[in-house]
Amino acid sequence: MRRISLIEDVKRVGVRPSSGKLDVLDWLEIWENSATYFDGDRRHGYGGYHYDGRWQSTVEKLIETFSLDDTSSLLDVGCAKGFLVNDFASDSRVGEAIGLDISLYALIQGKRAGMKGRFFCANATQIPFPDKYFSLVFSKDSLHNILDEGELIAALSEIERVGQQAWIRVGAYNTSTQKQVIDQWATFATSYFSTQKWHELFGLAGYSGHYDWFHPTEIIEDVR
Repeated sequence: MRRISLIEDVKRVGVRPSSGKLDVLDWLEIWENSATYFDGDRRHGYGGYHYDGRWQSTVEKLIETFSLDDTSSLLDVGCAKGFLVNDFASDSRVGEAIGLDISLYALIQGKRAGMKGRFFCANATQIPFPDKYFSLVFSKDSLHNILDEGELIAALSEIERVGQQAWIRVGAYNTSTQKQVIDQWATFATSYFSTQKWHELFGLAGYSGHYDWFHPTEIIEDVR
């Protein structure tokens, strides 16, 4: 297991516009409405999630980092509208690409937009594939959303089970200031922790794959 930084995000100068004045029933409506989260106001989620080709460079890095070839398969856990799955499936150097997401809305919108690959609506705590089915399981900035701590351990165990190799990126912090920033940024994240806590969860789940940390405004040190 080692930390691998595959994706270099543009660091945000500020955080998401405040949505603290929303009533709890407003939050509940957003939570139950994927259209609002994926394609609504920026305060509540992505603020419009559209294909722009940026994942092609990620496919390049995956091929190089994990020695993938035309027999290699990919599972994207938390694939949203399937943009990475599409770019992997469109590359003749690699094989099958499958996306898994809990949002049926996002998956349908992706297919309507012409995204290639196969897609399944399922929870990461129960991945519907046999042991070691995939050459690589990928999950970027998804596991810390919705799942509680116990479900996270289950999801990490499932990723370990179905993947020959794995890479995940999850929300993390080490200081109270860093946590305050991610508190404001993460609209629906339920389970982001210190890097030390994440390593404890990796151990409890038996997760041996690779990882990286997400934070909206700075690079987070790896503290065990």
